[in-house]
Amino acid sequence: MPSKQTITLLRMLQNATSPQEVVDFGFQLMGNPIFYQNITGSISYYTKKCEIKHIRWQEDIVKGALSMNSLMPKGGFTIADHAKKYKESEKPIRISSFQAGNEFYQNIMIPIFIQDETMGILVLSDFERSFCDEDDELFHLVADIFTAKLTQVYRLHPHGRHVIEGIFFRLLDGMTVDTDLLTERIQHIGWHPKRYFHVLVIQSDSQKPEPMLDLFILTQHSCNQLFFYQNRIIYLYTSDELSVSWEDENVGILKWLQKQQLQGAISNSFTDLLQLKRYYLQAIKALEVSTVLKLTTPIIKFDTLLIYMLIDHWGKSFDPEELCCDQIRILQDYDKRTGANLLNTLRVYLECHQDIALTANHLFLHKNTVRYRISRCCELLNTKLEKSTELFNLYLSLHTLEYLKIKQE
Repeated sequence: MPSKQTITLLRMLQNATSPQEVVDFGFQLMGNPIFYQNITGSISYYTKKCEIKHIRWQEDIVKGALSMNSLMPKGGFTIADHAKKYKESEKPIRISSFQAGNEFYQNIMIPIFIQDETMGILVLSDFERSFCDEDDELFHLVADIFTAKLTQVYRLHPHGRHVIEGIFFRLLDGMTVDTDLLTERIQHIGWHPKRYFHVLVIQSDSQKPEPMLDLFILTQHSCNQLFFYQNRIIYLYTSDELSVSWEDENVGILKWLQKQQLQGAISNSFTDLLQLKRYYLQAIKALEVSTVLKLTTPIIKFDTLLIYMLIDHWGKSFDPEELCCDQIRILQDYDKRTGANLLNTLRVYLECHQDIALTANHLFLHKNTVRYRISRCCELLNTKLEKSTELFNLYLSLHTLEYLKIKQE
């Protein structure tokens, strides 16, 4: 009879949203780390939530040095041989694979099939504790759940094998990747990127197969890549020119986002794929700021939110209000005394490039009302709103106050 803890962990496995969660929850269930090596030789998923300190795990799995041959016993066995053996017996395969000094480490291996095609091998290694008789049956359950989650991912991509490339995951995890290995993987998946990279991140709570297939068709191109990472949709878009009009070349994605009521954020451009994580985090930060600001546009560009990035970064070490110039205090005090709302009017006026008519439309005010308020601002601040330095200081100060107000709400 399984223990209550085992039953709880099995339920967690059933409710896992991705293959990565399966190998993480599987560690808690089995007491040993799990990894999945796909047919291309990449380690696509491995236990991450608990650090396995053994040198062989760190070198072979975390750093990706493991070769497919090291999983095979001597005698010319291949992954196909193991798949055939497993299909005949339907029993997990136990072999000794890793060797450190004179010490061997045991593996329990189960080939993973999708529609009778061998996708790779799920491996349980005894780095934390010795195997027991019950491990085979329990790991079989883990493998069944892992297969189900992996099948969902492959259903989202007709060419899922090319998409589930461990090299992208390693870059996003911040792991050191050898340049030659990166080049080899790019060639292996038939990817022909252009000069400049852009990372589009789409946050999706529910990745239903049908809408995802639509997105895959829209983005299918030999110079771009679409894959999933940490329950996010990642679109690695490449272009020949730095000043590319992203929206014009990706109208289909914009319409798809609007239809699915989703939002994506795109990073600045970059030329070194080894910097993928840095620009992925740019897009993530843009999504976070967009959530605070309650922006509704389908695509948010990182470089349009730089002022808010600056405010957040400053706020990590100092009081964000220190970014506000002394002139703003004058308007703050005046608004508190009179309720004139000069601060908001001036902020919108600067956003509208000092256009009275456009400001009036944004604020639903008469042009004369806006003209009077701006005139009053100039009088109180003793300025003509002409000097670039002064305009920048006011713009930064006004947006700092507005951003802090929204965050507090």
